[in-house]
This record gives sequence, C-alpha cells and structure tokens, in this order.
Amino acid sequence: MEITPSTLNKINESLSGLLQRRIGGSVNIKGIHYQVLYGCYILLKELSDSTNIRTVTLEGIEDIDLNCSKIYANDSVYIQLKSSVNKMDAGSFWTMGVLQNFIDAYLISSQSRFKLVYNMHIANGNLSTLINRKEKAVVPNFWIEKIKTYNANVDCNDFFSKVSFEFQPLNDLYAKIQAILIKDWNINIGTELQFLRSIFYHILIWSKERKKITYLDLNAVIQEVKDSYSKAHTNEAVKNNWIIKVDYDSKHNYKAEDYYDGKAARPQHIALGLPVKRKVWQKQIIGNVSSSDVVLIKSSSGQGKSTLAWQTGFQLCTAFTVYQINNCKSSAEVNSIAEFIESRILIGEILLVIIDGLTTAVEAWPEVVRRTMDTTAKFIITSREEDWHRYGADISRINISIVDIYLSFKEAGDIYEQLKRKGKIYPGIKEWQPLWERVSQKGLLIEFTFLLTQGQMIEERLSYQLNALHNTKSSGAKLEILRMATLADCLSIRLKTSVLLKYVKDEIGFDQDRDFIISELEKEYLINFDSQYIEGLHPIRSGHMKNLLHKNIPIEMSLINLFKLIDSDSRRHDFFINAPHLLTKDNKQQYYDGIAELLYEGKYSDMVYALDGIMHSEPRRYWSENRAVFDEAYSLGGIEIFSLGTVPFSKIDSLEQFANLNWDKAATFRRFIELKQKLPTYSFENTEVFLFAKVLQAKLNQRKTLPESYEGLEFLIRWFNALNINTTFPSVSQSITISNIVELPLNEAKELMLYFRISDLPTYQKFIEINRNVLISYLKYHTGSLTIEEADGNVQMNYVLADNELDRINELSMYRINLMHAFFPYFNLYSTEAILLPFPSEEIIAVTRNASIKKLSSEAIGDTFNQHLNKLWTVAITRNYEEGSAYAWQNSILNVRQLGIDWAKNSITFVDSLLEGNLEKRKKSASTIDQRKKELANALALRKAYPSYERKYFEPKDFADEQATIDSWLDSLAKFNSQLLNIFLPEDEQARHVALINLKALYLDLQKMQQAFAQMEHKTIAYFDSGSLCIDENTTYKRMYTSVLYYVSHLPLELTGLVHVGRVAVEDWWKTEESKLIRHVDRILKKVEQSTTYRFITSNSSIETSTLTYYTFGVENIDLADADVILSLSSALSGLKEAACDFFTIISVKNSTATGAVRFRRDFFSALSSYISGDPNISLKGLFPLPVALSAEILSTLPDISMPDIPNATKKMEMQVKILIELWQLSEHR
Repeated sequence: MEITPSTLNKINESLSGLLQRRIGGSVNIKGIHYQVLYGCYILLKELSDSTNIRTVTLEGIEDIDLNCSKIYANDSVYIQLKSSVNKMDAGSFWTMGVLQNFIDAYLISSQSRFKLVYNMHIANGNLSTLINRKEKAVVPNFWIEKIKTYNANVDCNDFFSKVSFEFQPLNDLYAKIQAILIKDWNINIGTELQFLRSIFYHILIWSKERKKITYLDLNAVIQEVKDSYSKAHTNEAVKNNWIIKVDYDSKHNYKAEDYYDGKAARPQHIALGLPVKRKVWQKQIIGNVSSSDVVLIKSSSGQGKSTLAWQTGFQLCTAFTVYQINNCKSSAEVNSIAEFIESRILIGEILLVIIDGLTTAVEAWPEVVRRTMDTTAKFIITSREEDWHRYGADISRINISIVDIYLSFKEAGDIYEQLKRKGKIYPGIKEWQPLWERVSQKGLLIEFTFLLTQGQMIEERLSYQLNALHNTKSSGAKLEILRMATLADCLSIRLKTSVLLKYVKDEIGFDQDRDFIISELEKEYLINFDSQYIEGLHPIRSGHMKNLLHKNIPIEMSLINLFKLIDSDSRRHDFFINAPHLLTKDNKQQYYDGIAELLYEGKYSDMVYALDGIMHSEPRRYWSENRAVFDEAYSLGGIEIFSLGTVPFSKIDSLEQFANLNWDKAATFRRFIELKQKLPTYSFENTEVFLFAKVLQAKLNQRKTLPESYEGLEFLIRWFNALNINTTFPSVSQSITISNIVELPLNEAKELMLYFRISDLPTYQKFIEINRNVLISYLKYHTGSLTIEEADGNVQMNYVLADNELDRINELSMYRINLMHAFFPYFNLYSTEAILLPFPSEEIIAVTRNASIKKLSSEAIGDTFNQHLNKLWTVAITRNYEEGSAYAWQNSILNVRQLGIDWAKNSITFVDSLLEGNLEKRKKSASTIDQRKKELANALALRKAYPSYERKYFEPKDFADEQATIDSWLDSLAKFNSQLLNIFLPEDEQARHVALINLKALYLDLQKMQQAFAQMEHKTIAYFDSGSLCIDENTTYKRMYTSVLYYVSHLPLELTGLVHVGRVAVEDWWKTEESKLIRHVDRILKKVEQSTTYRFITSNSSIETSTLTYYTFGVENIDLADADVILSLSSALSGLKEAACDFFTIISVKNSTATGAVRFRRDFFSALSSYISGDPNISLKGLFPLPVALSAEILSTLPDISMPDIPNATKKMEMQVKILIELWQLSEHR
C-alpha cells in the first residue's frame, strides 16, 4: 500500500473516528492519535520475534492529562511522546515536565534509558542545542541549572548520557508500520489498514488496563484478523443477507433512466451521481454522525430520506465501511447481526450501518443498537412519520439525533439548477419559482421534482404507500379517510373532522383508537387535522392519490358520499364548481341521479349552487373551443371588455356602443365586433347543466313538502326558465297567500314574490293589486322606511338615517329600491331620500342627504339573475388570462415599471430639448419616444392579473386592495402615455388639463403603488430586488412631473426664454414652486393674526391628489361648535380665496390637543366675501363648512398636535346626543 496523500487521509479519518468514539471529543484527538500510532510502531517493531521475551507497557493514552502518556519496554527504555502543531522551545519543554518525569524514573533506576519522541518543530535556542548535542559533549549550563533546581542530587552528565531525542513525523510512522507489517508479520499488500485498525483499537484497551504486552498478545490480534476473512461466511446474518456490505462501485446493472423513471434511489444511483445533492441536509447529517450513535432521517414519504442516507454513506465511505441491515426481526437475527458487527470492528473496520425504512422486517433494530453501543459502529435510519410511531425506540437510552427534513425555497432553486445541468428539466419549463409556489406550503421534494421533470416518481411512491397501508390495522378506515380527504382537496373544500370520522365509523368502523389513526395520517400523508376541520394533501399529490384510490371504485360514488359530509353553503358551491371535472363518461348519469336524489327534498339554495357550479364548466368549455378568438382579443388589450361583450345572456351590445364613440380605441372595438361574429351561438342544449336540471326537475315533481326556507327560489325558477324547462312547484304556489307572506322574513318574502311573478304573471298582477296596501305596509315596516308614497307612476321612499349609518348611505338606499322593485316591478322611477336630524345645521347635513337621493328606472335596476350569469361567464373566461404564478406576475409588473422608467427618461430628454432649444437633442429623443410609447402601451395592455390559484368561490381575492392600488397607478401610467402628445400639441386646453391630471396621479400615487407591491412581496416571496427600481422611479417621475409643469407654466417658450441646461432650470424653479402654496397661506394667516386675536398653527406641507389640494392648519382656543365663532372666523379668513387650494381643514386646538375639525371649500370664502360685500346674486347654499371626524390622517401634517383622549364626560355627552337622535327618530316616525 503506497503512502499517498489520499491514503493518509483515509487512514487518518478511520483512526481518528475510532479514537473519538473511544474517548470522546473533549480532548486533543490529534495528540492521542500520534501517541497511539507510535505505540503501534513500537509493538510491531519490538515484538516481531516469537522467541523474544520482551514486553511493552502502555500508560496514560486515555488519560485526560496528555502530559502523562508513556511507553515502557522491559529492557528499561522509558519513552515519552509529545505532539503539537506549534514550535517547542526550552521554556515550553520544561513546563511540559518531560525531563522531570525522566529524573523521577532515573532516581529509581539509574540504569534506565529515556527517549522523547516528538513531531513538532524545535525553536532555535537552548532546546535545539540540547537535542543536537553530540555524544559525550558538555551539557549546557542552562540545563544543569534547571536540573539542580529540581533535584540537586542528580548527576547531570550521567543523566543526560541516558537521554535521547527522536523526531518522528506522522507520515514516516505510517511508512515504517507498513514496512514492518509486510516484512516481519507477513501481511499481504493492500490489507494493511485492516490490521492497523485492529491493533489501534486494542492499544486503546491495553493502555487503559496498563497491560504488559507480549508477542503472543500482538500475534493473537494479527491472527484474529486473518481468521475473520475465512470465517465470516459462517455468520447467519451474512449467509441470509440480513446484513450486507454496500457496494457503491457496482454500476454495470444500473441506468440513469431507471432512476429518472421513478425508481427509488439506491447506492448505485448515488455512485452514478444521479440524485441532486442536498448539501445543507447532508452537512447536518454528517455532523450528527460524528456526535451520535444513531442519526434518524425522518419525514413524510417523498421527501428524499433514502437518497440522503445513501448519499451520506457514499460521502463517508472512505472513513467507514458501509453496511445495510435488511432483516432484524427476531432475537436470533439480532444476535447474528450484533456478532457480525463486533467481528468487523475487531478486524479494524469502522462501520456505518444504514437501515433504509422502518418496517416489521427490522423492528428489532433498537436491540442491535444497544448491543453495539460501546463499539465504533454508527447507524443511519430513515423513517416515515407513521413508521416511527410504530417502530421507534426509547430514545432516552440511545444517543440519537433526529433530522426532520423538508424542502426549502433556497434548496428548491439549487435542485432546479442541478437538474438543469443534468438536462433533466422538462423542455417547457423555463423557471422553477412558479412550480415552487405550487408545493411551497407543504415543501414536498417528490412533488417539486415531478413538476420539474414531468416524471412518474410521485405516483409510484404513493402507490407503494397505499400498498403498505393495506397491511395495517384499520386499513379500510384509513383508506376511506384518505379517499374523502384527497377528493375534497381536489375540489378545494374542507371537511369537518367530527363529521368525517362519524361517517367512517358508521360505514366501515375502526379497529384502533381514532386519535392514533389521525396521528399516523397527519404527518405521513400531509392531512391536516385541527379541532374542527380536516384538509387534504397538496393538490398534486391529492390528484395522484385520488386516482389510485379510485382504480376500482367509481369516483362518482365517492363524490356523492362526499357531498353528504359538506357542512356549509360556500363549500357546497365549491363542490359543484369542481366536481364535474372529475366525472367519467360512463358514470356521469349515476352522479347526477345521486345528487338530485340528495337535493330535491332539501334547500332551494343548494339546488341553485349545484346549477351554478355545473355552469362554471360551460364558459371554460366555450373558451377552449374558441380559444384563438379570445386570444386575439387579449392580444388587442381588451379581454375583459370583450368577454363581457360576448356574454350569451346579455341583451346589451356594449362592443357596438364603444365602437361608435369618437376615440382612439374605436378601431380596436370594431375588431372586437368582427371577432364576436366568429364565435358560434351558445346554447344550453345538451350541456352538463341542462342534463342535471332535467334530472332535478323530475325529482322536484315528486316533492310534496314545503321547504324550511324560500331562499334561492327565484334563481331556481329562473334557471329552469333559462334552460327552457317548464317547471312548477305546486306546493309552493298553494302557499302564496297574503297572510303567509307577511309572516315571512323579508328576504324569504322577496324570493316568494319573485317566484310568483315568474311562474304565474297574471295571477301575480291581480294579487299585488288586491293586496297593494298590505304589501306596502309590510315593506315600510321591514325596511324601516318612514314613508312609501306613489305618484304619477313613480314611488318615493323616505327613511330615517342614524348617525352610525352615514358610511352605508348608498347601500341603504339601493337596498330599499331593490326590495320595492322585487314586489312592485311596474313603477317608472324608484326614488329614495334619507331624513337626517338637522344638527348642527340644515346646511351642514345637506351634502349627506343629497348622497341618499336615488332615482332609478327598472332598466337601471337591472336583472339580478342575468347579472349573476354574466359575472359567472366573464370571470371564468378572464381567469384564463391571469398569470400562472406570483413569480410571473412580479416579473411582469417590474418589467412594465422598468419600461415606464425608460419611457419617462426619454420624455424628460425631449422636454429638456424644448426648454434648451436643442434641435439635435430633440430629433434624437423624438426618434425613440414613439417606440418607447408603443412598447409601454403594449406591455400595459397585455399585463395579466395576479393568479387566483385555488381560491374558493366565496373567498375574497388575494391582495385585492394592493392590486387595486397597483392597477390604479398603472392605469394613470397608461393614460398619460397615450396623452403625452397633448402636453405639447393639444387639440384644446382641456386635453392638456386632462393629461396633467393623469401625470399628477402618476407622480403622487407612485409611493402608494410601491408600498402595495412591497406588501405583496412581503406576504409571498420577493423574487426580485425592487429596491433599486423604486429609487429610480422616485427620481425619474419627480423629474418628469416637475419638467412638464415647468414647461406648461413657461409657455410660450418664445416669450419666457430658453435655458442653458433644462435639468438645472427645472430644479431651481421647483425649489420655489413646491412651497408656493405654503408660503402664500402663511402670509394670509399672519396677516389675520396681526388684526385679530386668532393664533394659528401652520403646516409645512399640503396634501395633493390628482385633482384636489388640501391644506390643514390649527386655531388655538376656539369652539367650532359655536356658529357665531365659525362665522367670525370665516370672515377673518376670507383671504384664503386667493390661495391655490381646494379645501382647508381647520383644527381647533387646546393645549396642543385637537378638540374638533371643520372643512371649508375655497369657493365658500369667495362666495362669503362677495356676500359680505353685498352681492345679491351670491348664494352660500351647498358651500357651508362640514364637520370632520378627527383622525391621525387628518393631523398628519401637524405633528405637534395630538389626538384627544375620550374622557367620561365626553362619553356621557355622546350618550345624551344618541338619546336626542333616537327621540327625534321616534317623533319623525309618528
């Protein structure tokens, strides 16, 4: 065996591992390693002759005090060893006490000889002089003085004549040991390491026992290793393959395709380098191998446990001999395996034993670990969660490390890159991040790999799991739980845990404790059981599991059983939306029959949910059959409006209306009309929804009982009418009497009246004519309306508005209009008006009252059922044009934003060229500005919405507020992009004014957009660095905004003059212009202070929107509830009519605390000034100031003013005001 660097590394790893196992990691392993290795050398050298009666005694090798390690030979040679990476000088040598130890032995036996063996470098000086001293040379005085101070009786010359020094590097020791083993002990070349390991191991034992070692002892160790090779086959564990040596070099029977086709990873796959490397987990596992007896790699199935175990074994196979236990069930198997492990250790092997998967075949593994606990053997075990429950050990008695593995975001990216380098990524996949989003919640490696490679690994692994589950207790119950849970997951619904367990108990039964079954299934199959609901696996895994669990059972049967378990309306709706996609052609009718059977005696709302849900597949099918047409509409930038224009249930031709408008999009809408003409006419005939409705109608004809609720009845009859299926509900029709209706809750009475109108119009008309007064009284009472009056074919509803209903005023008015229209659909106009307590004045409440006034015709109210169908249709179509992932959406939006920056910079250059009169610069920028404009317009038009993922029907859209903010800003960008020319060459000043409004919105709302985008990044994953983009946007759009404003304010440039550098001129101008309003208001307020007793607290900033400007300031020690005070203050502030601000908010302040607020329009100060001057044509109606609720937002520009606390006195006053309002409401009703 040649002593090469790689060979030395292998020997070092092996022997160091053995040392660490024997004596732990708290001492200097390298020092002991050196000492033990020298011990091997002395033993092999001194005891090589069988006739030799010499003995060698080893002391202190395992002692924590490393200074005490000694070797004795029986001819009185006393050897001490020192190992260090640092240089040794005379001082450190004396401190070590080596010479002192030698002196103590010398005084006992002056004939003894002494030797220091070392491997460190010696510093020049007294120590190097001593070591290099020639025989019989004079001992240096330095050392004589040291000896005399220690013991004056020592004959220094005689003592040092018996002391020798030997420099012995580690590498030389290996070479010498190898030579002695081959020459003197007849060891075959290539087997030296086995013998060296065994001797090394025995030295540790002998040194602990202070044993005198003879030739016979050493020869027995050598012979034991030789004998083991011939005796190993007799061990039953080896003979029956209960334990086998892992061979990482057998590659000839394995192909790479086998692994990628889904076969579980084996050692040979690792040797071929097929599985991706998971460096973080591997590093953790290897670290735990060093510090623990057992490393357990634990996770649910499909997380890569086996692969990591075999990869770790492969990485450690230079330091360990790797074995695998296949069977370990009985005591006989345990005994044979333990004996084999011990025999391997005795011949010098250091074992790493892998148990890949805990099953009944290896259930006695803890006993093997306990039997070999005091040896150098290490174990790596992989286990699924549920198997660890069954076959796990009492870990309090085992030095075990548990590694729970999972797939992280960073690791997912690394795996993608590795598979990409291997050429295993599916051709259509360009980025990994969208696929990660689909599995990130559960972090399953096998699902992620499946998506990247489009392989079959996941299905094969799940099939194996289910086969194993068949052989466990309560297998039927477990499989049915999985069947229902995975099916529900595929339908995006949750099941109540208690309901599912009761169903399984009644239908199948349990052979085990239910908590134990839940515990098993929860982690292994990623089913989430909480106190209320059970959710299935990730949809990818659920889809495969669902298929496997329905190979022999019709899925339609499971769907019908599943529906029985659903407990809420919203989940039933999601069930009906998604279930049709799972139906098979052969069993479809069975499903519809079964569902109709379950529904027809139940709630009408469930029947509507079923029809709605099944209908969802229709627009998807229609889109699929006509995709080319819809795709072209999308490419034109109008998929939403085109989808709405092609709804088959709408009678309004919105596309025609838009095409006839005189605007820049008219040509696009004419193309939309041409595309619409290519679409076939949609018909309900022979559709899934028609098929189900026919079955349901037949069942409903058998129904004799009245429902518990009439909710959903209108839409149900409307569905049958839309499908041209004549349906009546005799029992319902017979229940329509005036006495029954007025006893019903309002929403149910509305449903019944709508049904009545649709099913029997003539009788309905007579009914409402006869019972008009009773019905109006019923509506008046249940809607809380003060009056309902008819006049000239119109109806007027007045109602009292409470102070806590101000924010719902539009909703309350429309609620009354819709109800009145449902009962009485024949009025020309439906009008509402709220009545408010005139506090603090009639003028102040006028604005709120005006907001409550509504006047709508029947056509304007619309048809709620058709609106419902229209929304269903358009949502289903437009969902096909959402981004597929958050990654793609972020990338798209950031791309649009970057294009916006490029366009803005180009526009700025063009403005600068105009300001500077630089013709060459103007030509250059003008040549690219049109191209930039088109690129930006195209990107904006084709941007897709944020993905809906598997959002449930009744759930709000993810990030709706943030998306609205971003879309609003992008709309401003799109508008100003299209209107940019109007800044320079407007058709009229109004066109320029509109463009400036959109530019202002673009600039002022920029930070809101950035914050909304950042919030979406924070709540998901920030795939890109948008920070630098935001900085660039802030600089660019401010520059664009100020440059355009400068340009417009200096027109015509011929009169105002050109500038040398546009940027400098704009920046200088803006420094003054930006604070112009603030300075103007400050001058006005200071002037008022000089002539009155008012004291103002001014703001250093205003608040702007795209169309309005607000300024807030405080007034000290005034009462804004006093009308005279407001009038006096208004008169004093009439100068504000000259300020360029739309609204002024005045805060009353006392001791730096806000006490109230009112808001004035600038027009009020202009009108008031004219009114005081005696202008008879001026009216203040609608201009009076309005009280404003104090808030942090209102006070945001006045940082020194704080919000008031609400003392008990104020609360008491609020209660008094509430009583006053309630008394007023009572008086109005009377």
